[in-house]
Amino acid sequence: PRKAMVTFLTYRKLLEFVRDFCLAPDLVSKSFCLSSFKDIVNGGVGGGGSGAPLVDISDVVHAETLIGLSFDQFLSFLAYIAGECKWFARKKDKKKDSDKKKQHQQVLALLQWLDTSPGKSKINKIR
Repeated sequence: PRKAMVTFLTYRKLLEFVRDFCLAPDLVSKSFCLSSFKDIVNGGVGGGGSGAPLVDISDVVHAETLIGLSFDQFLSFLAYIAGECKWFARKKDKKKDSDKKKQHQQVLALLQWLDTSPGKSKINKIR
């Protein structure tokens, strides 16, 4: 396997983010986070698109290496959460919303969740 490029978040740091912002277990499971992380790192959406594994992440939970997400991959991870979370899904209207509009609304709902979560005040304290 090839080495990962510059990383933004290792899996351990990503879990800290997920917990700080109450994404898991409130919105998605820890196992969903792990499978999404692995998918993205191994070339899923935002991960390069080649489909070929970039790195061996069989033991990513305990890895202290620089296996992680770049910024664009982190944004893809957030999109995975927005798409997975049933809480963000709107009730069906009589008019059919386009998929793009629905995705936009799900991402907006996730951003509002992040904005009102305890993680935001934690970040403000660090600044």
